[in-house]
Amino acid sequence: MNDTVSIALATYNGSKFLPEMLDSINKQTYPYFMIHICDDGSTDNTIATIKGHKLFVDGKIIIHDVNGGCGALKNFKRTIEYCTDNYIALCDQDDYWVPEKLSVLMNSLKEYENRCHGPKLIFSDLQIVDSTLSCLYPSFYSASGKSSKCKKPLDFLLSNHIPGCAMMFNKELKTLLEPIPDDIRMHDWWIALLASYYGEIIYEPSSLIKYRQHDTNTIGASDMIHQNISAFQMLRNIRTLVLRSKKIQKEFITRFSEIGYRYPRVNDSFLRLIENKTSLIEKYKLYKKANLGESKIISFCAWWFL
Repeated sequence: MNDTVSIALATYNGSKFLPEMLDSINKQTYPYFMIHICDDGSTDNTIATIKGHKLFVDGKIIIHDVNGGCGALKNFKRTIEYCTDNYIALCDQDDYWVPEKLSVLMNSLKEYENRCHGPKLIFSDLQIVDSTLSCLYPSFYSASGKSSKCKKPLDFLLSNHIPGCAMMFNKELKTLLEPIPDDIRMHDWWIALLASYYGEIIYEPSSLIKYRQHDTNTIGASDMIHQNISAFQMLRNIRTLVLRSKKIQKEFITRFSEIGYRYPRVNDSFLRLIENKTSLIEKYKLYKKANLGESKIISFCAWWFL
């Protein structure tokens, strides 16, 4: 029996690119999926576009909520809650999936599950494209300052490295990450952080998504691409990284308390770090081992302020 993949698609005024996105899902070589949609009060033709698509007519799409005003994080949060299958994939309304995306991720994820049970997350590389799907960069991880080697909790302390649209994870991870806190920066960062601590993260080097860049991206790749920046911009980046990391540290500790795993490991170096119980020398040694992905100068300065 083939496992169904729950696809979480959070929409908002997405009628311009949704037809191509849904078409790409319809062309998947792995046909066992169900698309779960929550809409954040779209004022364009988003809902009509969805209902007019072949996938909706064929019963492959369920529209759950159409209430507005919650924002991208909470909209994805409620969409993920409706995903009850053993495997969950996140989907952005403006991207395009290559036909093999689901099959490649499913086959690899199951292979790792057969080796060892437990919470698992797999993610792929992405091709950065413009609004017409023309390639700008063939590899997101080659073009950006992010790290495809991210696996440990420390790798995610300063920022996230895994776009939600590139993720697939199993139900065992879903039970750990929910409820997703309302006041973290984004859902994908939280998911990646929990996966790195409690489970296993797997990287698939194929670019399985055309990651579309346009004027209305909620979060785009433009700020992550390698480019020469001024000293002032670098200082602003450092400040942003520090503020984000402080917030995620607080949420991470709070989450541990909520699920009863506040100190799940004896002498856990990561917990000691986020609770500021480490010396400067210990911090330095830990950060040297991390795949932070950001500029080395920015990472070092952020470590210093932490």
